[in-house]
Amino acid sequence: GVLAVFLSVTNEAGTSMAQPLTIKIEPGLEAPVVVSALRAAGTVGENFVFEILATNMPEQRPLPPSAKLDAQDLPSGLGVNTSTGIISGTPEEAGLFIVSLTATNEAGEGNPKLIVIKIEAALDAPEITSGSEAAAQVGKTFSFQVTATNTPTSYDADHSVAWLSIDTAAGTLTGTPTEPGTFYVGLTAANESGTSDESGLEITVYPAPETPKITSTRETTGKIGVDFEYQILASNTPTSYAVSGLPAGLTLDSETGLISGSPTASGTFDVVMVASNENGEGEEATLTMTISPRTEIRIVIGE
Repeated sequence: GVLAVFLSVTNEAGTSMAQPLTIKIEPGLEAPVVVSALRAAGTVGENFVFEILATNMPEQRPLPPSAKLDAQDLPSGLGVNTSTGIISGTPEEAGLFIVSLTATNEAGEGNPKLIVIKIEAALDAPEITSGSEAAAQVGKTFSFQVTATNTPTSYDADHSVAWLSIDTAAGTLTGTPTEPGTFYVGLTAANESGTSDESGLEITVYPAPETPKITSTRETTGKIGVDFEYQILASNTPTSYAVSGLPAGLTLDSETGLISGSPTASGTFDVVMVASNENGEGEEATLTMTISPRTEIRIVIGE
């Protein structure tokens, strides 16, 4: 505390006037008390820093020889600088670790304080977990959410499908299909540890409503060198037709849907047919076309 004292002196002539004197008594230095947080967290392979805090410690850093801040039972890979109280390093194993913190000054060592340091396992690269198949329809907006493990920070697609785009931050795949069919897109996700393996997504795009549907027979036959005709029939008033896979010698009238000509190659051919109208392209259909070799008759007249 603070004390006020009055001083005077006396001799044969008398006593002097009293003079005030203020005396300040400082309390004795007490042992330190650790006040650091009770919990800390880190990740294997990543830089870790934690500061030991305590009362009744010198402000200067590094500390004088009479003071120190210490830690016991640290996770492997971590160490403490006793003159600064900084615990740092790169953790080498995951788990929960109970660490004892102590502080010492000229008055002695304070009571230890136990804290828990939680070290998480190192983060692996993501793994795509969203489905491998999706459905869409011509003319309607398509949306697909890419999901993955291990906290992705970005996503990507291989951009092989022209009408698709991806939000690389959110992982949302969107677009409006312009034609029916089956489309394949490769998806990846990434985090600080790396990029996932590519995961394929198969998107089946169905025709828009009221588009043509092939109704004609799915099998036909012909013969090399013999005139051939096949009429493609479809619902919903087609305005055009298209095919692929015709054998040599045959052609399509794209306005009427008539396949005609004289085959020049034999074999079994899978001809893909499609019809379109003002609403768009209809669903594909496969025609199995069997073309037989030319029949040759030889007459041998004996001598």
